[in-house]
Amino acid sequence: MMLPNSTQVPNCFFDEYLAKLGHKELKILLVITRQTLGWIEDSTTKRRKEKDWIATSQMELKTGLSKKAISLAISSLVAQDLIEVFDKTGKQCSLPSDRKGKLRLYYRLNLTSKGNTYDGKDMQNIPKLPITSVYFTEQGQLNRHTTKETITKQNGEKDFTWEDFLNSLHDSPQRHINIIGYFFEKKKLAFDTREKAETALRRHLRPAKLLVPFSDAEIVKSASHLSRTFPSFTLETVYKKLTS
Repeated sequence: MMLPNSTQVPNCFFDEYLAKLGHKELKILLVITRQTLGWIEDSTTKRRKEKDWIATSQMELKTGLSKKAISLAISSLVAQDLIEVFDKTGKQCSLPSDRKGKLRLYYRLNLTSKGNTYDGKDMQNIPKLPITSVYFTEQGQLNRHTTKETITKQNGEKDFTWEDFLNSLHDSPQRHINIIGYFFEKKKLAFDTREKAETALRRHLRPAKLLVPFSDAEIVKSASHLSRTFPSFTLETVYKKLTS
């Protein structure tokens, strides 16, 4: 049955993301879907609109959300590679600072993304031999300290040590990897093999990406509170607390 005045919604939204996303993220995702796939751009080819300018006021009206909630939801969807945001020049605006003060922002669904599945790229960007590491203090600041290399050599290969693996997370150029390193330290986790450590890392990639839009202080404060009231907390729990 063909329904007139209908918007095509990708099946993956129902099959995969419905259980993963919060209601605020879903609202924004549906608005972007309506404003793009809900419009036929070319009547001859029936091609749907690829991207659309959507004002924050329009999102407020359509979703009933506050500006702050909309900003956080957009940042979360960008971090999960579900949407892309551009300014009027076509420059991608992935960070909140990139979007701040822009008169026009264009939104596009990122339907070909594999950002929610582990594809090895995250692990490739982890330094193998850290010398300095970064850790979070309870006050929410980032401090640096120097560590000695406690790596033994065997057949020219460096053996696995948890300390070095943890330091590599702290030294990663990717902030969500840094967040996982902080979480491992906060939970006092340790793994005796690289395989176990990398499995744990992969398991925390998605929730760590969700936390990227939040400041160090916000993450530390939330995690510290949860560690006292709910010792079995996870990064998902931290995210839910910050967005509740």
